[in-house]
Amino acid sequence: MKKQWLAIGLVLILVLGALAGCGGSQEPAAGGEEGNGEGESRVLKVGLNAAFPPFEMRDENDQLIGFDVDLMKELGAIMGYEIEFIDVPWEGIFAGLGTTYDVVCSGVTIKEERKNSMEFTDPYYEAGQVIIVRQDYDEIQSEKDLPGKKLGVQVGTTAHEILLEMEGINEGDIIPYDNYPLAFIDLVNGGCDAVIVDIPVGKAEVKENDKVKMVSEEPFIAEYNAIAVTKGNTELVEELNAALAELKESGKYEELVQKWFVEFEG
Repeated sequence: MKKQWLAIGLVLILVLGALAGCGGSQEPAAGGEEGNGEGESRVLKVGLNAAFPPFEMRDENDQLIGFDVDLMKELGAIMGYEIEFIDVPWEGIFAGLGTTYDVVCSGVTIKEERKNSMEFTDPYYEAGQVIIVRQDYDEIQSEKDLPGKKLGVQVGTTAHEILLEMEGINEGDIIPYDNYPLAFIDLVNGGCDAVIVDIPVGKAEVKENDKVKMVSEEPFIAEYNAIAVTKGNTELVEELNAALAELKESGKYEELVQKWFVEFEG
């Protein structure tokens, strides 16, 4: 009889131990942290669209490269995060903020209306919009010549929004593309008269494509890029801002600018 009670007791101990083990599991922490155990790394998930050189793109080995990629790796090292990049289409990229990834770092422009649904870090790059046309096309000399022309943009970008708001430009004359590489291909083939794009992207295209030119190297609208963060996660914003300030103070930020916006663009 004693042996039976002993056996039952052992079974109960094993069951209770298993239940205790299940109860000890932890949900991923806020801000992309996965586990707090000793030796475990914190993971920060970063959404981007790898069709926006020199900010982000893929090399011949299909590896993610670019200014934003290097920037997030450097910030992650300072903050103690392992960076996980998630490549998604630009259209709808902000829908995944807070669910699929913690931040979006993909040449994102600070806009007042966007602040209703997301947080922004301090600006990390001053950009602006420029006009790209074919080498043999001279009908556009400035933004004043855009009305009445077929204008290519990447759908959902600030360039798209700017054209929709510009006086004299009909929505039917705006051709939205899934990404800028497609827009530039169509430009060369005569599908549109000009492409409106961020100046670093335009410079990169002009360097690689001798069939197109930039109307002016001075942007007709100035803009500032920042990292978009899940709405309400001000703690992560402060952490990123501190890391960004440290990166600039160390001189590493200027090295990245030189690498991607001077040497890469040529």
